[in-house]
Amino acid sequence: NVYLEGQRYTDKHQILSALDVKIGQPMLSIPIRRIRERLQQLDWVQYAVVDREFPHSLHVGIVERTPIAIWQNAGQFYLVDTEGQVIVSDHVERFSDLIVLVGEDAPLYTPALLSVLRSEPALMPQVASAIRIGERRWNIRFANGTEIKLPEKQQAEAWHFLQQLADKKHVLEGGYATVDLRVEGKVYLKQKPNS
Repeated sequence: NVYLEGQRYTDKHQILSALDVKIGQPMLSIPIRRIRERLQQLDWVQYAVVDREFPHSLHVGIVERTPIAIWQNAGQFYLVDTEGQVIVSDHVERFSDLIVLVGEDAPLYTPALLSVLRSEPALMPQVASAIRIGERRWNIRFANGTEIKLPEKQQAEAWHFLQQLADKKHVLEGGYATVDLRVEGKVYLKQKPNS
């Protein structure tokens, strides 16, 4: 008997293939360490535990990766996890509520970026996508079309400043195409056409 826990997104056929056990196979001949290694090579699996339970059961527990963003690269979409690792490109549409990232090195910097964005809970739901510029900084695009240009350094401070501007000057209410925060303590605004 094989008992499986923790599987949500990982294909069960891939798990069975990684186990590669036969009915009637002696328990002591099952290569627990190799099975664990094969399981951890599967896209969704971050960590796996495999235990024998005599006389005839195998317990498999997996911890799956948690998708936090969608990365768009060369016309293809991929999921990115909490460690900045690319997971899969299949069935990405199930996660359409996640932020979309663009930029060759974007996955590596995703966890840090999301930490900054989540620091202002009123702003985060408005974010639609983030574009990595010159492998140095981010432009954040809001659902209303406004683009926020964050600086290379002190991104968290700039993001907090944006929240203050939103509260006091209402800069995110749709009239501005660009809110440029690349220079510390200053803001450059560009109005939308016909605003």
